[in-house]
Amino acid sequence: MDQIIPFLFLMLGALLLTALSIPLIKRLAWHLDLVDHPASDAHKSHQRATPYGGGLAIYLGATLALLAAAGLSWPFPSGVLAEASPIFLPPLLAATLLFAMGLLDDWRQLPPLPRFLIQLAVTAGLVVGWPEFRLALFAAPALPAALMAALWIAVMTNAFNFLDNMDGLSAGIAAIVLALLGCMSLLSGHLPCAILSFVLVGAIAGFLFYNFPPASIFMGDAGGLFLGFLASSASILLSNHLIQTHPTPPLDFPRSCAPLLLLSVPLYDFVTVNLIRLYHRVPPWIGDNNHISHRLVRLGLSRRAAVLVIYAATLLTGLVGLLLVAFPTWNSWLLLAVPSFAFSVAVFDLAKFRRQSES
Repeated sequence: MDQIIPFLFLMLGALLLTALSIPLIKRLAWHLDLVDHPASDAHKSHQRATPYGGGLAIYLGATLALLAAAGLSWPFPSGVLAEASPIFLPPLLAATLLFAMGLLDDWRQLPPLPRFLIQLAVTAGLVVGWPEFRLALFAAPALPAALMAALWIAVMTNAFNFLDNMDGLSAGIAAIVLALLGCMSLLSGHLPCAILSFVLVGAIAGFLFYNFPPASIFMGDAGGLFLGFLASSASILLSNHLIQTHPTPPLDFPRSCAPLLLLSVPLYDFVTVNLIRLYHRVPPWIGDNNHISHRLVRLGLSRRAAVLVIYAATLLTGLVGLLLVAFPTWNSWLLLAVPSFAFSVAVFDLAKFRRQSES
């Protein structure tokens, strides 16, 4: 219990800083016309103009909480943050660049190519500069490990951004993923990943007070890219740590997959929505209303119910990953649970999509 208390204080600090900053950020967003207008794109589904800036609040809440904790040497013992920061600072600084690009895109709508090139450069910089962020899951040489990591981070970064299509959806999924990632980190003794994960959970919770339906502020690309990049980077970091601390086959592979399993729902949405776009001969970067949340609404769920169902799916798949870390001897059948569940959902999803397309 004593080990958890500092993280609770860190989360509370990030939550308060984020929640208290949002009223000011909303006024600033209206003044600067940093606003999401429903008529700006055909796929927009909200009814009224809503300010962006939630991503800025999350960023400020998380970073200011970390800076305050470092300056005060509290709630962690003296030197703990200084020792952990060289590990969590590289992805945080890289995500800051994507946050800045996303904020500019929210304000002035950047073309797709510059956004892609900036994402590529930032992701490549992280995986090339810091070997701990290369995906060592398959014991691949340095270059393939770096390429796999770059692909994973790029896909997940955009997946969280794509999921920001209903009030509270992307931020809520990120909070669940990062909370479970933080628990995994504590179980496996990876303090830097736990610090980064829990401070982000606190910041997201402060934002969700204003973003859960009906939302009064959106986090925009700035928040989606920031959270997606950090969640995917942290999942690789913890996966590699689990490989190093439990290198005994056949237990190492299922256990090291656990942090990646947390992102199953964003991955499923990213893959299926892009397949649908390709099926309709639409470029993948063009937004539409074919995300898993929209498909659930077309099945008859309310928007809030669709969000809660996706939360539940994220929690369910995430708990499987958590059990893999907590009870590694169970891994033979646990590792099959998420792919089996995803396959069953995909078969049902595909059948409903075909019926809706033919009708």
